[in-house]
Amino acid sequence: MRSDRITYLRNDTPTGVARARNRGVSEARGEWIAFLDDDDFWAPTKLRSQLDACAAKGADFSYTGLVVTDEALELREIASPPPAESLGRDLLGMNVIGPPSCVMASRPLLERVGGFDPSFSILADWDLWLRLVAGGRPAACDAPLTAYVTHPSNMHLDADGALAEFRRLRPKHAELAAAQDRRIGNERWWGWIAFSFLRSGRRYRAAALFLWLGLRFRRPRVLARAAAILLGDRVAGRVRSALPQRRGETDAAAPAAAGWLDAFGASGAD
Repeated sequence: MRSDRITYLRNDTPTGVARARNRGVSEARGEWIAFLDDDDFWAPTKLRSQLDACAAKGADFSYTGLVVTDEALELREIASPPPAESLGRDLLGMNVIGPPSCVMASRPLLERVGGFDPSFSILADWDLWLRLVAGGRPAACDAPLTAYVTHPSNMHLDADGALAEFRRLRPKHAELAAAQDRRIGNERWWGWIAFSFLRSGRRYRAAALFLWLGLRFRRPRVLARAAAILLGDRVAGRVRSALPQRRGETDAAAPAAAGWLDAFGASGAD
């Protein structure tokens, strides 16, 4: 049902995610801007929680924890947001905030930093988050108040496109990285790219990147993954069996924290 409080904008021809979001920002009239992609979900308390967090911290933008689900809204993962105190350093490694649906920012801050850069697509959000943290004060909402739905169209990343944009992202934020004595792009970022090559069927490119990661960061298990891709699981299994076993911990309270998603039901992903 349509509402007079909602303005619907439609682009007759595709303009790209950055320009589409910038148009929405320019047409909005509120003091605060929040983003919601059409396949993501917000908890009912998300916006209020972010406004309260910004008021408490005197912040210009905020971001939430993230629930990752499949298309049936079955829980896959709950990701906690990075601390606001270390966000400037953490963001240099990779996009630790997540998708735009997690973020609320003040209009003055968005206007001051220039909004989304239309020259980026895959990394447009990472680029903007770097500029937001350089120009404003962040506040984190620890609860998982945003749901990101995974499906085939977003699981298969254009790794070549991401790398091409990364080569432009790195010099754009070189001064910020130098000020923090950090490099842009950490082990997790490169692992994400390697998995993207693997998911798209480019086994040798993925194996080469995993091999480089294992050697550079001294990760025997990453080397075993490269072996699995090149030599098969049987050989890699022998390598892994000789390595110390890692222990993982599960937060039993995590699913309850995302209970708000149940209200959407399976029909919410249609």
